[in-house]
Amino acid sequence: MKPRCHAQVLIAIVFLTVYPYWTFSKVFSQDSTLVDRVVQTGEEQRDPLQSQVIGAAAPSTEPEIYGQGVRDSSWQSPEKEQQGFHLAPDFEIKLFASEPMIAKPMNMAFDKRGRLWVTQTVEYPYPAEEGREPRDAVMILEDTDGDGHADRSTPFAKGLNIPIGLLPYGDGCICFSIPNLLYLRDTDGDDICDRREIILGPFDTTRDTHGMINALRDGGDGWIYACHGFNNQSQVSGSDGHVVTMNSGNTFRFRPDGSRIEQVTHGQVNPFGMATDEWGYRYSADCHSKPITQLISGACYPSFGRPHDGLGFLAPMLDHLHGSTAICGLVSYPSDSVIPVLRGNMLSGNVMTSRINRNRVEYRGATAKGYELPDFMTSDDPWFRPVDLQVGPDSHLYIADFYNKIIGHYEVPLTHPDRDRESGRIWQVRYTGVNSIHNNDLSKNDERYEKSVVSERIDRLHQEFTEGGISTEQLISTIQNGSAQLAVAALRLTRESMKRSGVPKASSIQTIRDQVHSGNAHAVQAASEILGHHGSTTDIPVLLQRLAHVPESDQVLRQTMRIAIRNLYQRAGKDSPIWDEVPTRAAASIFLGLDRKEVSKGLLLYLDQHPSEPALNEMLTHAVQLTPETDLEHCVRIADRLTRDSADHREVLMQLLLDSFSSRSHPEVLRSWVARHVQERLQRLVDQKHIMSW
Repeated sequence: MKPRCHAQVLIAIVFLTVYPYWTFSKVFSQDSTLVDRVVQTGEEQRDPLQSQVIGAAAPSTEPEIYGQGVRDSSWQSPEKEQQGFHLAPDFEIKLFASEPMIAKPMNMAFDKRGRLWVTQTVEYPYPAEEGREPRDAVMILEDTDGDGHADRSTPFAKGLNIPIGLLPYGDGCICFSIPNLLYLRDTDGDDICDRREIILGPFDTTRDTHGMINALRDGGDGWIYACHGFNNQSQVSGSDGHVVTMNSGNTFRFRPDGSRIEQVTHGQVNPFGMATDEWGYRYSADCHSKPITQLISGACYPSFGRPHDGLGFLAPMLDHLHGSTAICGLVSYPSDSVIPVLRGNMLSGNVMTSRINRNRVEYRGATAKGYELPDFMTSDDPWFRPVDLQVGPDSHLYIADFYNKIIGHYEVPLTHPDRDRESGRIWQVRYTGVNSIHNNDLSKNDERYEKSVVSERIDRLHQEFTEGGISTEQLISTIQNGSAQLAVAALRLTRESMKRSGVPKASSIQTIRDQVHSGNAHAVQAASEILGHHGSTTDIPVLLQRLAHVPESDQVLRQTMRIAIRNLYQRAGKDSPIWDEVPTRAAASIFLGLDRKEVSKGLLLYLDQHPSEPALNEMLTHAVQLTPETDLEHCVRIADRLTRDSADHREVLMQLLLDSFSSRSHPEVLRSWVARHVQERLQRLVDQKHIMSW
């Protein structure tokens, strides 16, 4: 078994010393023709509004400056910076807030009243030392007249220490401030925090401070989702005692009351920013892997030198880097967005190239694929650092600008005197094109800027669920009778509903099993996740059979089903007859992600019948690692027989097996096999010498 994903901090640090943390390559702007979108049914559709996408004009600043760790340009006022912005056609930009109203913004979030909450810092990159009152804060910004400029600023909570992630919640907000996730409460309604409660913590911040807990998102399922940043190694438990250990980049979720924390995905380097699409998939922006990652529960993603979980890494959804790996903040526009030209698009901030990147997202089954489009926004001012993006209830785009001469955290010393600690801006980008509010001079409450009927029903479903007002049976009815998107939303909630109610009813589970055969890949993906958590071993052959018909291009659905099957095997009893069956090749490959001795028998049965298996070395090594020493002789006999015709292959396999026991003494049966092989090789050499002499 491959070791679980754990930090290889030394490898990461060595890598960073030779490869700048904010990598810069060629910066360019180009037009791009969109590829036909393939929706979940496999039908091709083309949006005439996006047949040709025109991006922002290239900045007038020399491209080389965007590769500088320390910009050689000068500070500009907000008004001057605004003059240097270039946007895609039919958009305009307004200055929503700037210093001295705010300091340096980190994360943003809107509350139900349409107010913008912002975490801001002057301490970064060093947290306030013990004994000194921190100077960071959570601010509430309001635009009371709708002119695009905040005219009211309220310091909700002061004395915070490099706060990053936040989420308006209850009578205040949930916020990360070194080293804890806090519930900051306003119990008397004056918009000033008067009570602080620790939800979870402490999180490790001894190795890094700039990429920690960020992008808090309400899942609408009773959980809050978040990103865990680079390098730090956190071990945190909820009040139920369940411990989660996160090494460097990961995503996790927690109950708002701190009763439980769970890891969602493993891997990535430094996720900073999270978005959800219309099908309920979550995505993160990341530094030093791919700009956007589709997040699947239980999946493992590439990071610095960290191994996968035995099932392999989930393939990336992008094949490009946008000229940089310094990606922060992410928003997703659904296919029914009120801004037609952004339908099916994702925007992300690029703090190294000082621009907003744009991707068109298309589904291949359940797998989202991103295609690079011309940049949505560029800036002549290389101090522009878009660290977070949010779409407001008014449908405008809000950009947190961590305005700074320096953004790198590793290649530029933290003590560098040119790090700006005072300037920060928030920008509002408005659509002015067809059917826009601005174009028609209508109020911001125009019905065209209201959510679609389906989106409203999904929001209502989430609200009813979190308030405890909907049962599993009601969710099952929605799955059977609702529209495609509503049914998938209900499926995702059903997993949590079944967990709440204990053992699910047979009729409910049968409905989920029926969804595995749906023609909608998103429904199949959600149903497979449920079976992986609430199904039984009888579901394994059903999932394996369905998996055989999922195309290789749909990597998300394939990996979701493999994770579900692994989970079912992991929960199977040691005496279950499932272990006596000869596994299929798909099942045998999933066995590589299982850490239990029963797996060894199945792998040996499979290899005995498939001696030409391409993954023979890996499977046999895994079987040996899990086999009790008293049963190793059978493994050695199979290994000897399978490599009978190739001494070189046998020696490679021997080395792998010897290495697998590096932490303990080599078993006698293995040492005897190696000794016999060496003796046979020596004898052949002697025989060859005699023949040559003759």
